[in-house]
Amino acid sequence: MNTVTADSPSLDPNNLPGPPGLPLLGNALSLKPSRIHQVFEEWAYEYGPFYQFRVGPRKMIGVSDPAAVATLFKERPEKYTRNIPMEEVFLEMGIEGVFPVEGEQWQRQRRVWIKAMNAHRVRPFFGKMKLITERLKQRWEQAAAEGKVIHVVDDLMRYTVDVTTLFAYGFDANTLQQGEDVVQKQLMHVFPAINRRINSPFPYWRYLPLPADVKLKKALKNLETFVMARIEETRAEMKTNPQLKKEPENLLQGLIAAGEDDEAGLTDQEIYGNTVGVMLAGEDTTAYTMAWMIYELIQHPPALQRLRQEMDQVLGAEPLWSELEQGEDMPWLDAVTNETQRLRSVAPMTGMTAKVDVELGGMHFPAGSNFVVPLRVMAMDEKRYPDARAFKPERWIDIDQGHPAQQAPQPFGGGKRTCPGMNLALQEIKSVLSMLVKNFDLELADTGKAVTEKFAFTMFPDNLCMQLHPRN
Repeated sequence: MNTVTADSPSLDPNNLPGPPGLPLLGNALSLKPSRIHQVFEEWAYEYGPFYQFRVGPRKMIGVSDPAAVATLFKERPEKYTRNIPMEEVFLEMGIEGVFPVEGEQWQRQRRVWIKAMNAHRVRPFFGKMKLITERLKQRWEQAAAEGKVIHVVDDLMRYTVDVTTLFAYGFDANTLQQGEDVVQKQLMHVFPAINRRINSPFPYWRYLPLPADVKLKKALKNLETFVMARIEETRAEMKTNPQLKKEPENLLQGLIAAGEDDEAGLTDQEIYGNTVGVMLAGEDTTAYTMAWMIYELIQHPPALQRLRQEMDQVLGAEPLWSELEQGEDMPWLDAVTNETQRLRSVAPMTGMTAKVDVELGGMHFPAGSNFVVPLRVMAMDEKRYPDARAFKPERWIDIDQGHPAQQAPQPFGGGKRTCPGMNLALQEIKSVLSMLVKNFDLELADTGKAVTEKFAFTMFPDNLCMQLHPRN
């Protein structure tokens, strides 16, 4: 194995090791969309912290050297941008929000975002989120009473859709009690399509769309129709009630108000892209993180018991997290969250493209070079995380600032590109997990199928089912 590191002498990146490929297609056939993150990890273990491969005509560089990855994040956005194919795919879908765009567009939209979030803070939303958590509790109480098997990801997706739809649009979808709504039905087509298109060797959908692409086109049209109607309705509401401009009650109102106060405000298409981006980022990623936490806790009873003891102490006789300040006194839940995200990050890889000629790992790469970072490879480093493959939340308790764990890439990004919805996501996680362990005994359901990792732009536990029982 070629063990190129960031301290290696100057090397020719054209001589990097990597998997053999086919003419024209390169390694595209090896990149199975449902396990692509594992493919990149396997190549890192086989070929080292720097390797090369091709997706059609595109040459890609895999990077898992910690120092080099730190450089990638540190020098973004000045020297590196989001992986170009990803940006193109999002924009072609009409999602022109702060997540996919770069450069001046990102700076302008981010400025409006900050104003909107400052006006519409997460704190006042806490009471509304508690109501949705109560609905989930009732749903699970009914399932426990009837002995039903719970499809964990499905229920948690309903929860996060309800939260993010209410947060983004002020619209109570209530899918927990009433079933699928228009937003959820359309979004279910988007993430798989993004994953397929980013990793396709060429844009086949422009010339020979598959049935899934036809469904995607229809879903995007329906989604745009819904959101544009909400924008029009919201503007009318704000005109009738000017106080909503000063004190927005949802993100859409905040974006409209902030945009009107900013000479470089957002177009309706950009407002659409940003609110849809919130739905995409807030639905799958938060639901999958909670699902992986549930799986790991069931697999590790001592960790589950310790979390239950913490919730008994913090919540007392209350069945739900009811006071926002209580969330500041949940160190073991924070540790379980961190350890789950280390082992089962729903965003186990990222991609970047060099905007200018760069030096990385002692090698020179020209502008336009594409890099893929399998982040979990670093999370498995025994020097950084002793007994790295074990689930040990205690490694996150009482950590000194100089501990290597502090250097790990964060699941919500870092620096200027930190996810603006991070605080809302962490509130959802605390709300659901505290409710679950406070009120129920839980076990994996025997479905005859193993729980496995599956990737569709984000990574989730496939076949995860559980049964709940009222707590003894």
